[in-house]
Amino acid sequence: MPDPPVIPNPTAKEIKIPHFMPFFWIACAFASGLLLADLLKAPVLVWIILSALTLLLWLLPRILSKFWAPARLLLPNSAHPRRLPLIALAAFCFLGALRYQTAQPQITPTHAAYYNYKGLVQLTGIVSAPPDQRDTYTALEVELESLEPLEAGSPLVPPETVHGRILLQVLSGTSHHYGDHISIRGNLQTPPDYGDFSYQDYLARQGIYSLMSYAYVELYEENAGNPILSAIYRLKDHSREVLQQNFPSPESDLLSGILLGDESGLSPQLKSAYQLTGTTHIIAISGFNIAILAGLITSLLNRALGTKWGTLAAILTIGVYTILVGADAAVVRAAIMGIAGAMGTLIGRRQNGLNTLGLAAFVMCIFNPNMPWDISFQLSFFATLGLVTYAPPLQARFLDFLSRYVPEDTAQRLAGPISEYFIFTLVAQALVLPLLAYHFGNFSPLFLLANPLILPPQPLVMILGGIALLGGLLNPALGKALAYLAWPFAAYTNRMVTWLATLPAGKLSISTFSFLWVVLYYLLFFTLTFAKDRKALFKQFLKPATLLLTLSCIVLIVWSLAFSTPDGRLTLTLLPETNSPVLLVETPQGRTILLNGGVRASALNQALGQSLPFGHRQIDVLVIPSCRRDDVIGLGGLPDRVEIKQALWICDPETIQTTRQLYLLLDENDAQQNMFEENAWLDLGNGAKLTMLAVDTNASYLTLEQENFRALLAFGKPETHPWETQTPLSLLVLPGNTKADNIHQADLNHLQVQLVFLPVDAQTLPLSGGLALAELFDDLPLYRTDLFGWLKLSTDGQQLWFNAQYSH
Repeated sequence: MPDPPVIPNPTAKEIKIPHFMPFFWIACAFASGLLLADLLKAPVLVWIILSALTLLLWLLPRILSKFWAPARLLLPNSAHPRRLPLIALAAFCFLGALRYQTAQPQITPTHAAYYNYKGLVQLTGIVSAPPDQRDTYTALEVELESLEPLEAGSPLVPPETVHGRILLQVLSGTSHHYGDHISIRGNLQTPPDYGDFSYQDYLARQGIYSLMSYAYVELYEENAGNPILSAIYRLKDHSREVLQQNFPSPESDLLSGILLGDESGLSPQLKSAYQLTGTTHIIAISGFNIAILAGLITSLLNRALGTKWGTLAAILTIGVYTILVGADAAVVRAAIMGIAGAMGTLIGRRQNGLNTLGLAAFVMCIFNPNMPWDISFQLSFFATLGLVTYAPPLQARFLDFLSRYVPEDTAQRLAGPISEYFIFTLVAQALVLPLLAYHFGNFSPLFLLANPLILPPQPLVMILGGIALLGGLLNPALGKALAYLAWPFAAYTNRMVTWLATLPAGKLSISTFSFLWVVLYYLLFFTLTFAKDRKALFKQFLKPATLLLTLSCIVLIVWSLAFSTPDGRLTLTLLPETNSPVLLVETPQGRTILLNGGVRASALNQALGQSLPFGHRQIDVLVIPSCRRDDVIGLGGLPDRVEIKQALWICDPETIQTTRQLYLLLDENDAQQNMFEENAWLDLGNGAKLTMLAVDTNASYLTLEQENFRALLAFGKPETHPWETQTPLSLLVLPGNTKADNIHQADLNHLQVQLVFLPVDAQTLPLSGGLALAELFDDLPLYRTDLFGWLKLSTDGQQLWFNAQYSH
């Protein structure tokens, strides 16, 4: 979320352009040059000549006028001598074009991209950024030290002269860190295009032109990178672990996004909910976070160290925090503006919001000439521009409107919160609306309802979450205690967003919104009203709203603790977002058993976080019934998030590299690992048991029983089925990829199935085959996870209780 502006003069209702904001116009000119160079593709020499010529026409008369009086006639006669002349802006435009063109790589034998699709290569390099953990793989940015082709004869150039950065995709859960010196053997390729999204262009804007998937990687040396960066990134990794230990998912994942800039743990379902409600700024580090941090640190350090040293310490803290959270475009923009504001305070200069925004954009474009194409930069820039320009006069007008109907002190109390949680959001959304329509083709009106409900507790989410994180870094027990204070507000945020996403408003599709409409929108918008003001901190939250939320969350904690007490029933929950059954079983005594893992680690973590009682970070038994990659890849990060007491393997862990890696991870986390043979069974208490019924090459079958209740659970890719049982089935659970041709109606009639659970991943329909399988069960009570979310069934052996996440 962009930085909320301070209102220095609430009676200033008019919008005016400042007389002096050189950095804003310089940034606009420089960015225009970047876009012009990308459009024209002119040689570097052309931009050198144009830059030199315009600089000469701008600077030479000013230099000569100091020594030769007639040269003053060449200077422009301007009523505003502090304004930049057009020739100066032209010079910065051509300098921007020159900067862009010189940054483009030359694809020669000395560049890594030259070896794309040219066979096996051996390369060495250093991991130059923190690993990007995804559901199905981990992405590593590698800065090359050498590259040698292994299939093209003798090298064209010495291996150590080949340079460039590549993106390396390794198995999820693999342990790699910033600064690792590694050797890699594999095949380089050009990043692909996906129709409406060009992954190739996306990576090229980051200076990456080559991709390598699942190569052979060998570690040479650790901590070969910058020692300061290594220390910062180790702190980030440790901080993430502390959050995962002290908070359940998805609250730990939300706080990782808010505090550490790491959104990778959030499931696709929850990310979609934030997108649908227009609240994605909540889960990303932004100017809002930097503003709170800068305000707190500056206030505390100024009191302890004085204004001078306190401000310098605050600037250093902001810089370290920017690196810690990943330094994406929105964060860097906010950090530069925060540092500029702090420096202005130190030297006694007032901050000009538009000028400071221009300075931030100018510095970012110098260091990264691809910045104008970064969507995060675009959204952050225009949202902040709207707040700095339009928010102050709009709040002043709103205050004036309220004062006509209520006493002035009441109007003052109402105007601030309403402006902060509604008017400011509306202004920011109005400025980014054309960009959202252009890039994503849709727009959700739910933000009008979501932001006033979500924003008030966000300062508490960040402050209390940050305090709990700091406490956990100092002492694990202290961190766990403080987590109880922060969790309700994070849980409220996730639950409210998830609920709002189910409302029927949905998204408005704007699929034909071209870039021309973006240009026309901004031309009209800024032609009608264009002005300035300064940005700063705003009031953190409303005390009445905070009190209400605190009381509500206390009730939520009490309920959560009450519901965590074992109820003597056997409970089975089918988790969503996968075609393979992922089941969480709670025994009558409260033990937890997880069967299977699925393909998305984030979805599994979120589902477990919502299903397990708060504070319960343990899986008593992990059953791995299939060694298919799509069934186990989601388990890659689980041992680091929850304690796994025992793992039962139905398949051979040596089957594929993914299962071998999982076996090692479980071993490193002291999980007891055993094989679960045919006809073996696990006593669950109160007469309940889990039995290994049968296993074949591609599938395995288990039964879950308690007195009159019997469930048949199939995993893997079933082709034949053990229908020999004479006992009627209370529940049948099949993978969504089961072939309907292998199941006959006579078999179903023989089994007398009462309920059928079918996991279907909505993101892979109709390719998953789940729909064809669903048609086979038309005459039975069939429940699909793509329609009902998670499915929960409880039994005492005599009766059944059924519940679902939602229904249509």
